[in-house]
Amino acid sequence: MRMDTEARWKTAEGKPEPMGLCRRGKEVNVCVCAPAEESCTLNLYRAGEAEPEARLPFSQGQRFGNLCFLKLVDCPEGQYEYTFTIGGKEVCDPYARRVAGREAYGCVPSYVRGCFPAEEDSYDWEGDVRPEIPYEDLILYGLHVRGFTMDATSRAEHRGTFRGVAEKIPYLKELGVNGIELMPAYEFPELVPNPVSAMAHFVRSERLEHNYKRNFWGYGPGNYFAPKAGYAAGDDPVREFRDMVKELHRNGMEVIMEFYFPDRTDAGLILDVLRYWVRSFHIDGAHVSGYGLPVQLIARDPFLAGIKLLANSFPLQEIYEAGYVPSRKNLAEYNDGFQVDMRRFLRGDDGQVGAFAYRLRKNPSQEAVVNYAAGHNGFTLMDMVSYEVKHNEDNREDNRDGTDYNYSFNCGEEGRSRKKKVNDLRARQMRNALLAVFLSQGVPALMAGDECCNSQNGNNNPYCLDDGISWMNWSVSRAAGEMRAFVRELIAFRRGHRAFCQREELRGTDYRASGFPDISYHGKNVWYPQMDGSCRQLGVMYSYMPEGEAQPEYYYVAYNMYGEAQEFALPNLPKGYAWHTKIDSGRTEGSCFFPDGEEPLLAEQKALQVRDKTVMVLQGMRQEGQPG
Repeated sequence: MRMDTEARWKTAEGKPEPMGLCRRGKEVNVCVCAPAEESCTLNLYRAGEAEPEARLPFSQGQRFGNLCFLKLVDCPEGQYEYTFTIGGKEVCDPYARRVAGREAYGCVPSYVRGCFPAEEDSYDWEGDVRPEIPYEDLILYGLHVRGFTMDATSRAEHRGTFRGVAEKIPYLKELGVNGIELMPAYEFPELVPNPVSAMAHFVRSERLEHNYKRNFWGYGPGNYFAPKAGYAAGDDPVREFRDMVKELHRNGMEVIMEFYFPDRTDAGLILDVLRYWVRSFHIDGAHVSGYGLPVQLIARDPFLAGIKLLANSFPLQEIYEAGYVPSRKNLAEYNDGFQVDMRRFLRGDDGQVGAFAYRLRKNPSQEAVVNYAAGHNGFTLMDMVSYEVKHNEDNREDNRDGTDYNYSFNCGEEGRSRKKKVNDLRARQMRNALLAVFLSQGVPALMAGDECCNSQNGNNNPYCLDDGISWMNWSVSRAAGEMRAFVRELIAFRRGHRAFCQREELRGTDYRASGFPDISYHGKNVWYPQMDGSCRQLGVMYSYMPEGEAQPEYYYVAYNMYGEAQEFALPNLPKGYAWHTKIDSGRTEGSCFFPDGEEPLLAEQKALQVRDKTVMVLQGMRQEGQPG
């Protein structure tokens, strides 16, 4: 029987490109990378069968360098799966567009195989157009596809899936974000073998799942060309991912996908992965993470120049010629530099004023920078003000995993508190952190759940937890509601005030002849900020000239991170202008934002009193009846 079935798989000379399986009519070209010194065989399975229907070894004439290639002609009808045996080890094709075996999330698959490619990709994009939002206008929202809607409080119909994300588009629009970043959403093993160690409290068990550790986040080797079947509500993850992207684009939102590549991942594979997702899934950007990445090659790829590219850092001097400024930035630095300096300043550490001032204005001409107060790695925004040490016991690694450097401040009590004084300070500090992020010149990024006081109970590394700790809690508590309202108003404020989201880096000079530098720093005295180690306050003035306008706009932001009230000296405004309060993070009644036209005039125009741990934003406004 096997000889009969194997005989009907006819082969011919193939091509060494493209990689993987590519169908043209009834012919399928096969190309895989295998060391020249090792044997390589193509294994063909009927879908779901345990044994292959045929094993087709690659002959010497079907190899060149480290590539093996052949053509299957007159392929029989039916559903087929395939693997390769390379050097005696059976492996799934790294270029497989669909992967069979991982459809059920959280189970140990009996096999992992590539699926034969479809006759033709006939998906209707319905004229889909990428929003192409400039970095200076981008409001980024990071989420985990499963964790975003898996909790029952999400009230999503299709919880934990691509469809679940699409269901929440009205929520995202109301919040004001216009770009989402997905943590890895391609195929990866969500269960990985758990090493034997006392640290992990691990013992061998007859129950298979006890011998594995969960890989909830997805950072590790993956089948990068295939959307994750476990994140699909139905049986077609490719279509569901495309539907999600198309719907987000219809609503003016971009989709950035994170790809983690382990050290020594082939550079050619990385480029092929990124190009494929841009071409086939219309993603707007890629965040590449990992070690030893070929970021220079990625940045200089002509095809990828059309999307946003984010990485820990880019060697700009090796990518651009000296003095070159791109007409439209597509690169962005994405690391925790802003988070660390902001948290240390917020906490009141010595010597942080200068570093914080630098982060507020950083916006290089050749690339953007992404700023955030909290990411998936580390404390959430709520935990940043509730815990001083990590509490990762649920990870079953004796609390040894995760960073010990969180730069957090629990506001007087570790963990949850019923004390009004503690909770008021925590709410104020969260608002202060978000104000720092959204008033900086970089791209503001918000982690899903931070807008509603989401807590992970002090766990700063829940990479292995697929439960309520890692899932976003769509709380309807009063505190959560107030924080959501604050974030909505803050995003609207940034989008409505160009001074805080300019395309070019601020220079600190009056090059526009407005009478003031575009940015200047102050403190207890005007024009003379205290940058010494003991200072914990900073005043920042912005003078912005709107395009086509004759008069500049004036703003002053006072950051007081002392434990008591401080006085800030205010610069004199031009004749006919006066300082009004626009935002006060320490306001205890009503919104921290004053509506347009209702901003109270400061009684004292030369000095400002700011309460402890508070940020205030002033706006210089022309006074009615006053010349100016």
